Amino acid sequence: MPDYLPHATGRQAEHHHSLGAVLLEFVSSDEFYCRHLLGDEEGNFYDLRNYVENGEVYLNHSDVKAITWADIHVDELDEWVEEGCFKRGGMLDYLNPEYQFFHDISDNGASSYHNRKSGFEMHRRYQIERTNVQEELKRAAAFLEDTKRDGTTSIVVSSNHDKFFERWLETINWTTDYENGPYAIHWIDEYLTALTNGEEDYNVFENAMRAEADIEDVVFLKDDESYMVGEIEYGQHGHFGANGSRGSMRAFTHMGPKVNIGHSHAAEIMEGVYRTGTSSGLDLGYNKGLSSWNHAHIITYPNDKRTIVTLVGRKWCSEC
Repeated sequence: MPDYLPHATGRQAEHHHSLGAVLLEFVSSDEFYCRHLLGDEEGNFYDLRNYVENGEVYLNHSDVKAITWADIHVDELDEWVEEGCFKRGGMLDYLNPEYQFFHDISDNGASSYHNRKSGFEMHRRYQIERTNVQEELKRAAAFLEDTKRDGTTSIVVSSNHDKFFERWLETINWTTDYENGPYAIHWIDEYLTALTNGEEDYNVFENAMRAEADIEDVVFLKDDESYMVGEIEYGQHGHFGANGSRGSMRAFTHMGPKVNIGHSHAAEIMEGVYRTGTSSGLDLGYNKGLSSWNHAHIITYPNDKRTIVTLVGRKWCSEC
């Protein structure tokens, strides 16, 4: 039960006090799963699709409200995450969320200014046929189309890797990029035409993605566009902090509502801020040294309580 001193720190701690537990599922010495069980004021709680009320366990009681997927990066998507979460019968179908949120849907490695500064990296990408910008967007759009489900609203949160495409259009030298030049010129023309017509909020990444697949019903959020579901804010990726600064967990604790973010590839909880991991491989070459990256997604239950689930291989719970 809450027991805090009546000063500023105590009041803040009391505000974030939760009645809860950590559930550990041990399958073997090498395989175990953990997740939070957070109760309401009466101590009732959800665990995946199950619900516990007044000491009674109701199996397969309900679907979840939302899943915030760990940063996708389609071209770097880990095969176990793809199989365990997005293939038919995976986490998406098992939990059947009302909403699903995607961060960094496209890695945009072909258009990344980081990659294009390195001749060695671009040569490596050329050898594996990963230098065509349109083909990369086509693969990302196809992923969005494949993960559509009846009764589930898909939302793409504006993220830094998705914005690489727009930055590429601003800087490309189409006279030397013979492979991507015509495609870039097309979308530069579309973008400039939209701006000329007063469409200040034109999203060139969204329009380029929609041109590649049947994703008309997928929602694309703009920079700083709010998307509240219940008492939780889902519209922030996490790369921007306050007043143009770099994002951090601490910065988001000062928001009014609770918030789910991504970006850093390492799951974490700080006060009302939950952060996902990554759906990509855990070694992308640039994350040298020790790493806290993990394959972890945020589940939001019908009562707005949340838990983070972490994959072990393709599995994310003992019975999944």
